Amino acid sequence: MNILVADSWLKEYLKTNLTAQEIGRLLPLCGPAVERINKIDNDWVYDIEITTNRPDTASVLGIAREAAAILTHHGHPTSLTLPKISKPKLPTKSLPLKVTINPPSICPRFTAVILDKVEIKPSPRLVQERLIKSGLRPLNNIIDISNYLMLETGQPIHTFDYDKIQGHQMMVRLSKKGEKVVTLDGMERKFPGGDIVIEDGGGRIIDLCGIMGAKNSAIDQNTKRVTFFVQSYDPVLIRRTSMLLAHRTEAAIRFERGIDEEVIMNVVWQGIELASKIADARPASKIYDRYPHPPKPKTVSTTTRFINTRLGVELTGVQIKKILDSLGFKTTLHDQQINALVPSWRHEDIGIPEDLVEEVARIYGYHNLPSNLPVLKQAPPLRTQKFGLESELKHLLKNWGFTEVYNYSFISDELQQLTGLKEETGIKLQNPLTEEWVWMRPSLIPSVLTNLIHNQDQFDQLKIFEVAHTYHRRPGHLPEEKLRLTIGLTRTDFLQVKGIIIQLFAELGVPQPKFKRKTNRYLETQQAAIICLGHQNVGFLGRLQPHLQTKLGLKQPVFFTQLNLAEILDQATQAKTFQPLPTYPPVIEDLTFIFPPQTPVGPIMESITALTPEINAVQLTSEYQTAKTFRVSYLSKRGNLTSQKVAKIRQLIICAMEKKFSLRLKK
Repeated sequence: MNILVADSWLKEYLKTNLTAQEIGRLLPLCGPAVERINKIDNDWVYDIEITTNRPDTASVLGIAREAAAILTHHGHPTSLTLPKISKPKLPTKSLPLKVTINPPSICPRFTAVILDKVEIKPSPRLVQERLIKSGLRPLNNIIDISNYLMLETGQPIHTFDYDKIQGHQMMVRLSKKGEKVVTLDGMERKFPGGDIVIEDGGGRIIDLCGIMGAKNSAIDQNTKRVTFFVQSYDPVLIRRTSMLLAHRTEAAIRFERGIDEEVIMNVVWQGIELASKIADARPASKIYDRYPHPPKPKTVSTTTRFINTRLGVELTGVQIKKILDSLGFKTTLHDQQINALVPSWRHEDIGIPEDLVEEVARIYGYHNLPSNLPVLKQAPPLRTQKFGLESELKHLLKNWGFTEVYNYSFISDELQQLTGLKEETGIKLQNPLTEEWVWMRPSLIPSVLTNLIHNQDQFDQLKIFEVAHTYHRRPGHLPEEKLRLTIGLTRTDFLQVKGIIIQLFAELGVPQPKFKRKTNRYLETQQAAIICLGHQNVGFLGRLQPHLQTKLGLKQPVFFTQLNLAEILDQATQAKTFQPLPTYPPVIEDLTFIFPPQTPVGPIMESITALTPEINAVQLTSEYQTAKTFRVSYLSKRGNLTSQKVAKIRQLIICAMEKKFSLRLKK
C-alpha cells in the first residue's frame, strides 16, 4: 500500500532542518521507499510505499519514528516529538452501552466512549487541508476526526450516532451466510458468512467491522450524541471479508496487516480532546474497554558476535544498542549480551535474533556492508538410484525421437471429466486463479492431450512424453502423489506403442511386462490393454476413443500410454548380465496356425516357449485374416539338433496348441 504524508504534518513531530527533498533521499536508504514528492499549494507531500510487514509505518507518527532514527544515524541530528496526551475529566454518571463479543477472539480489544452535546459542522481549515493532501475527502468534523487520527496514528476509528443504536447494545459477532446490510456508500452487501459484524439491540446489523459502517447508524446533521469507537479485530477475518466482498478501504488495509493494540487508549483520549475543540463535545460516559488478553512483553536476546558474524562488520555493543534504542527498543547491554524489549508497534514483526540483525543492518546501511560471499561447505547433490533411472528413461525416449513436455499441475473442469474424477475423491482448488486451473490433476493424460491439440498443425507426427506427479485425495491426510510417465503419439498403431513399452522395460532392466485386454473409458476397446508386472497393474496403453478424438478437435488418431513409474523403477536395475553365444547353431522354421476369432497372441507365444528348453525363441512374423505365422528357433546347449528331434518338438507344439487354444496348423 502507499500513503500520502504532508511535510508540514510530518515536521510537527519530526524536528529537523532538512528539506523535504533531503528527507525523501535519505529515508529510502534504510526504511520506507519514497516513490515521489509532489508539491501541493505551499507544501510538499511524500508518496510512500508501506510494505506488508511494517503496518506500524502506515501513519504520520510511524514515518516520523523511522525518519528520526535514520536521519540521526546519517549525521543529521533529528528529534522526535510525540503528541501530548491529556486526559479530560470523565462524568460520574455514565450513559449506558451494553457490549458483548462472541467469540472473544474476533475482537481482542474493544474501546468506546460516548460524546454528548456534539455540534456537527465543517472541520477547521488545517484538518481539511491535511485530509485532502492525504487523499481523503472532508465530510464533517466528527467523521474528519476519525480519519485524521487514523492517518496520524495508524489506528482506524469508527463513529456511530449513539441514539440510532437500538437498546444501546452492541453485539460483536460473526455473520451468517446471506445476511445483508446497506453500508455508508449506499451499497447493499450480502455476507458470505463468518464476517465480523455488530448487531444492536433491535437485531439490526449496524457495522461491517473493520471495513465500513452501516448507513442505519451513520452520523448526520441531526446527530447530538456520538459513540466514538476504537478497536482491534482478527486480521485474517478482515482480509477474508474484504477480498470476498471485493471492497477495499483504508481501514481494512490497516486492520488486515495488524495494528498496535497498546496505542488504542491514547487514540481515545486524543479523540475526546479533538471532539471538544472542534465539535464542542464533552464525554458523557466512562471509557468502555474490553481488553482481556493484552500481549505479554517480548524480549529478544542476542550477542554482538552473533550480529557481527552475520553482517560481516565489527560493531561495538554500544553502537548496536544505540541503533536499537533509536528504533524504540529498550535495550540492556551486559558485556557482549544484548537484551532488547520489543516496542508494542513491532510486537508481531520482531521475534528472533535474526530480526534484530535485520534492524541493525538496515539502519547501519546495506550499502555499507561488505559484498563478500560467505564461505560454505556444500555437500555434493544426493543422487538416488531411482533418480538415475528416471534420468536414463528420459534420455532413452529423447534418443528415440520423443520430445519431453512440462505442464502445470492443474487442469480445468472440462479436462478433469476425461479422467472420470469424482468431486468427492478429487482435489479441487478453493480459490482457482483461472477456469483453466481448477483441479489438481489425477492423471497426466488431459495435459498431454492438450499438448497434442495445440501442436497438431505444426508437425506431421507428434511423439511427446511427460514425467510428473499426479495428486489423489486421502481423507484426513495430505494428498498422495504418484510419479507417472505418459506418452502420446500420432501416426502410429497399437503394436508400435506396445513395442516401445517392451523395449523401455528391457532397457531399464525391468522384467518383461504382460499385456491384458481391458476396457477403458477413454480407449477404443479393441486397441487397449493394461500393463502388468507379475500380478501388479503398472499402467495401460491404447488408442483414444474416436468420439473423444472428434470432441477434442484432434485430426489424427492418438495413441498413449500411462505408466506408474514408481512401481516400475522399484523393479528396475542397471546391473547387466552376460550370456555367452551358443556353441551350436539353431534350427529355425515357420509354423502357420489358423486362429479362432478373438484369440490373443501373447499367451500362445508364452505357452510355446514354456513347452521345452530346446525352444529358444518365438516371434510373430506375419498374419493374414485368421492365419498367423510364428518363427520358432530350436536350440540345444548339448549338441546339434537332429531332424528327428526337431520333428518331435514340432509335433509337441502342434498338439499343445490344438488342445489348449484350438489352433489348427495350416498345411
